[in-house]
Amino acid sequence: MDAVTAVKGTIVLMALLLIPGIAISYAIFPRKQDLDVLERLGYSFILGLTPPLILYFLSKTFEVPANPTTTTATFIFVTIAALAIWKMRPTKSAAAN
Repeated sequence: MDAVTAVKGTIVLMALLLIPGIAISYAIFPRKQDLDVLERLGYSFILGLTPPLILYFLSKTFEVPANPTTTTATFIFVTIAALAIWKMRPTKSAAAN
């Protein structure tokens, strides 16, 4: 494996963790003022583990096969669900407090 392939693989894996993680972090903390960039990035890495954990749960509990199709569907579903929650969630304004 050459260095270019390793770097590409690392970027893809980071994106797979960050994209659902950022969506979930915005669902939990909807306003940009709630977290600064570094905090949001840290939460995103941790929350990005949610789709693999859901897939593991589905695999062990309901015997859903862990193949590329179910993995992709899980990542897409979690990301879209988190974005939908973020858009539908009411935010408190500073004037209301």
